[in-house]
Amino acid sequence: MEKTILYLIRHGEALGNINRRFQGSTDAPLTDRGREQTKCLENRFREIPVDVIYSSPLQRAYDTAMAVKRASGCSPIFIEPRLTEINGGDIEGMLWDEFPKKFPREFDNWVNNPARFCAPNGETMTKVYKRVRDGIVHILKQNPGKRIAAATHGCAIRNALCFLLGYPIEEMNRVPLAENTAVSAFEIKGEEFIPLFLNDKSHIPENLRMIRLWEEKKTL
Repeated sequence: MEKTILYLIRHGEALGNINRRFQGSTDAPLTDRGREQTKCLENRFREIPVDVIYSSPLQRAYDTAMAVKRASGCSPIFIEPRLTEINGGDIEGMLWDEFPKKFPREFDNWVNNPARFCAPNGETMTKVYKRVRDGIVHILKQNPGKRIAAATHGCAIRNALCFLLGYPIEEMNRVPLAENTAVSAFEIKGEEFIPLFLNDKSHIPENLRMIRLWEEKKTL
C-alpha cells in the first residue's frame, strides 16, 4: 500500500487580509496578489503527485484548491464543511485595530491564550479544534494510501497542526500563522502523524508574501 500523505494549504490572500479585517467565516474572494500566489502554488504542485483534493466551502479556499486541481488533474474537489474558518460572530468583518478596543478580553485571549477564545455569538476555539480534528480524521479514513491536498484557513490550520503534532490546544501558540498558500505535509502511519514540513512558503516570492508586508508596515 502507498503511503498516506496529507497536504494542508492555506488559501491565497483575500480581501479581508489586505483590509485588515477579521474575515472568519465571511466569504471573501481572492485579491490579485492572492491569484498570483495560487499560480505559484500551482507550479509547486506540478511536481507533487495528488490523488484527491478537499476544500473548505469558502470561496477563497476553493479557488486555492483549484490551483492544485489544475496542476494535478484531480476531479472533483470535495467540499468538507469542517475545514471552514472560525465563525467570529460579532467580530466578523471588524477591523483588527477595533478588535482590542471593543472586545479587550476576547482579543487578549486570541493573542495570548487562544484555547480560551470565545467569539461573541460565534465559535469557541475548542469547538473549532474539535470540528477541524474530526474533519481531518474523516478525510484520512476515506482515503487510505492516497496523497491528499486540503485547502483551508489560517486559524483552522493552527488547530489542525495542534492535533497532528500532538499538542494540546492550550499550546496553540507554538504553531505560527501560515503564510497565504503555505503548505504543511504529514505522512500518516496508522495513528502516527509524521511531519514532513510545516507552513512551507518556498514557492512564494518575497514580494507576494503577505505576512512580510504586514511586518514591514508593523500592522500584524
